[in-house]
Amino acid sequence: MTYQFSSRKRRPEETLPVSLAEPESTAREGHWNHAAKRDLLEQISNFLLHHDLPLDARNLSFAHTIFSGDDLSLTRKVVDREEAGEAICQHWLEQVAQEHAKTKRDDPSLERVIDQIERAVVSFADTTAAAQSENDEAQDAMQKHVDEANIGGISAEQVLKLSGAVLTTLNRIEKSMQRSQDETLHLRAQLDKARIEANCDHLTGLPNRRAFEQTLEQFHRQAVANSEPLFVAICDVDKFKRINDTFGHEAGDRMLRAIAGVLQRYASPDCFVARHGGEEFIMLIRKQTAQEAFDCLDLARRELAGRKFVARRNKQAIGKVTFSAGIADVFASENPREALAAADAALYRAKDEGRNRIIQAG
Repeated sequence: MTYQFSSRKRRPEETLPVSLAEPESTAREGHWNHAAKRDLLEQISNFLLHHDLPLDARNLSFAHTIFSGDDLSLTRKVVDREEAGEAICQHWLEQVAQEHAKTKRDDPSLERVIDQIERAVVSFADTTAAAQSENDEAQDAMQKHVDEANIGGISAEQVLKLSGAVLTTLNRIEKSMQRSQDETLHLRAQLDKARIEANCDHLTGLPNRRAFEQTLEQFHRQAVANSEPLFVAICDVDKFKRINDTFGHEAGDRMLRAIAGVLQRYASPDCFVARHGGEEFIMLIRKQTAQEAFDCLDLARRELAGRKFVARRNKQAIGKVTFSAGIADVFASENPREALAAADAALYRAKDEGRNRIIQAG
């Protein structure tokens, strides 16, 4: 293999001529930007050359996606295919790209849709509240005019009759607007519920990948602002396919819920745990040192490895269920996406080195 899916972020002085090296402070500030770019270009070119793929825009874009960490699902497909010993040819690449594009088309941003509806609901609620307030003022003013009317005979009766009709109409409008406000409040409650459900993995009860993406952005922004450490870890159940194939998907689902329960016990305002998809979980750990973050994840690993499971269907022993994990310092990479790729590469190293272990990205 002439390329790899992980590479240590080399310092500029290790890879660049002295005349081209950045000042020390600039290099540190840019997280070794030149070396990272050079690594990425080298991996992309080696990948295309190794598989004898045409050097065109589509292939360059695909290779950039799998090596930059922009989409770990694509990276995983390539790695899995290579590990299975199957060829990565142009036909397969185009098929994967089409499937990926279709998935994105079929999965519109629920967050954006909910936000748009919510803004409309809020605007409508504000409008009806303002209209109701104006209606109240109009009623008060009309009642005042009726009470202060100082005319006699038929004219006074006509005025009072007209005023009464207006007040009746205003009362009807008020009741209608009150119903609209009640419906609006109900809709807002439903939207809040939908937002929560949209961020939840219904099998495990953990936050889902969508919630993780939001939290990653939030944690990263806060960590930068407060100069706090931030680590990301990707955990993958060891030999999960064997559990599904041997004991059935019901047993597999129960294993996922059990692992989610173990990881969830370590969740806190500074430790976010989510199901990333399939048998993969992900954690964000902030305000802790590298060793503390590692120990937190390793406690969860040891707790799970210490349990033994039995299939409910036939009472057959499933045995020990474990996970492997890779953990990366977000600020040791150029951006959070590269940190995710580094954690994923460390996870693969953990699998290669025997599973049931945690590897820190280096």
